[in-house]
Amino acid sequence: ATLGGAHFDTVGLEVWREEHQSYRKWGSKRNGVAVVGWRVPDNANEGNAEGDPETVSATPSYTLSLPVGAAAELGLGADSVLVFSIADTGETPPEDDEDDLKEDEEDDRSEDADSGDAADDEEEPPEPIDLTIEVATTDGTSASLPLSSVRRLVPPLKSRFTKLPTESFAFGAAWEVTLQTVEIPLALFSDQVPNLDPSTITTVSFIFDRSPEGVVIIDDVGFAQR
Repeated sequence: ATLGGAHFDTVGLEVWREEHQSYRKWGSKRNGVAVVGWRVPDNANEGNAEGDPETVSATPSYTLSLPVGAAAELGLGADSVLVFSIADTGETPPEDDEDDLKEDEEDDRSEDADSGDAADDEEEPPEPIDLTIEVATTDGTSASLPLSSVRRLVPPLKSRFTKLPTESFAFGAAWEVTLQTVEIPLALFSDQVPNLDPSTITTVSFIFDRSPEGVVIIDDVGFAQR
């Protein structure tokens, strides 16, 4: 977080790393991003009959916390917009070792680039990842919206340039992660909860409760004025 006093917190993530966004083949775009991945546990937010907290698994989330008074200093109000960039990486959260995730995914992407057209024709398009965006204020008021209500997160789009069996050597992976910009008017949250005051917002949370698993890039979380 670049705003003084702001910080990010995570809960229950299978993947958490910071890196520079890469091109399709090699090289860095020199854009630092956060890569977060999750697998929703079967017992998320569910306790046992005795209410034993140790049996409860929290829903995975990634939260930006603002310092007290920052929202008012930023002039957040009904005309303000929550802005962030996001992308589906096409990765699958690792079962055990997070360090193996990136190597395995790069291998999969290269194999996709070298695979035949028949395999591409048989492959079913993946379901778009969805998640919940939540804002909360100093008095504990919160409101949330599904990402899909304002923007559909496009799955990775794979492409082949030639029929050569070694295409990945010349062109790299079968796709390049591309960030989408999302703008959500704070008025939409106020419509959900009329007493929510944008000038007292303290947290913005990305809650991974709508897709069972996934890995996304999140970048440039902030606010703008219309």
